[in-house]
Amino acid sequence: MLGKVKLFLLTLVAMVGLAVPALAATSPVATTITEFSLTNLNKEAITRVNTNSDFYIKVKWKVTQEDADVHSGDYLELELPTQLKFPSTEGTSFPIYAPDGAEMGTANVTAGNPGRVRITFNDWVENKSDIRGTLWLAAHMKAGTPVGDQTLSVEGTSQ
Repeated sequence: MLGKVKLFLLTLVAMVGLAVPALAATSPVATTITEFSLTNLNKEAITRVNTNSDFYIKVKWKVTQEDADVHSGDYLELELPTQLKFPSTEGTSFPIYAPDGAEMGTANVTAGNPGRVRITFNDWVENKSDIRGTLWLAAHMKAGTPVGDQTLSVEGTSQ
């Protein structure tokens, strides 16, 4: 009887050991911002915006290491400029598309100071290299932003 209990326990431990890799945690993916630009509401490039005005930010990004081992559930985060409010996207999710037009993940914008965008990848990234994309966000320059030139930047996840 004791032998059967040991065999059962060994079998149980082996099954749990095989199941644990399938439950692996997701990981942040190091990201490089390759372009950050502003456009008016017609998506024409601009270099200045006034306070209390609406426009778009365009962020092109890529996974820093071209041969990175990225999996479904892994994510990248972008820290958004503190001077901006994101009226049409705060607290919402929307799909992110790969250059080939396939859906590669979902973006979720969270409010805060600074705000953040988390892009969580789906199965499209499996066995891919050179993972990159473009994120468009409607933005609003906050009233009360100090007068004069302001530097806007977006920071990506790094490991």
